[in-house]
Amino acid sequence: MLKWKPLKKSGNHSKKVETTQKKWKPLKKSGNHSMRYKQNLEDYMKIEIHSLQETQEFATKMADLCRNKQLVITLDGDLGAGKTTWTKSFGKALGVKNVINSPTFTILKDYKQEGGVPFHHIDAYRLEGKCQDLGFEDCFDEGITVVEWSEFIEDQLPQDHIKISFEEGIDENRTVTLEYTGPVSKSIVEAYHD
Repeated sequence: MLKWKPLKKSGNHSKKVETTQKKWKPLKKSGNHSMRYKQNLEDYMKIEIHSLQETQEFATKMADLCRNKQLVITLDGDLGAGKTTWTKSFGKALGVKNVINSPTFTILKDYKQEGGVPFHHIDAYRLEGKCQDLGFEDCFDEGITVVEWSEFIEDQLPQDHIKISFEEGIDENRTVTLEYTGPVSKSIVEAYHD
């Protein structure tokens, strides 16, 4: 069942939101880590973005909804899909004063949100095929953490997090999938939809 709801007119384009019913099957233990298996996934949304400005607006709205929460947000998509651009706008909207750039070589960068609350930015791209625990759980236990290329540390992610996937289109067009995996992330995704 697909529902389209126009969100906002932007030039000759309009943003749209698609919602579909999904459900998560409980985690199964496998060795020393947990694996997630999808059955019928919980609610998710597809959002059409047509410009850099709309990407920034999406990040700003998400920041407003995530402010003062302990949360992990994963960002996935091809190189150049908009993950770091989104993170820069998201961090700026949270009050981060420092320049946010991709921590591809350092893997983790720490910032402070307005009020001194931690904001962590992880780029797990260089961790493909690595099995060591780098202590990311400490980051996940405070403030907000954004993880790019989360599939490379999926077994270390908390169960409740927001998943954002970017799919490139022509020029600046993107299709963004926004998913939740637990009660905190559900409240944010549903608030975004409203």
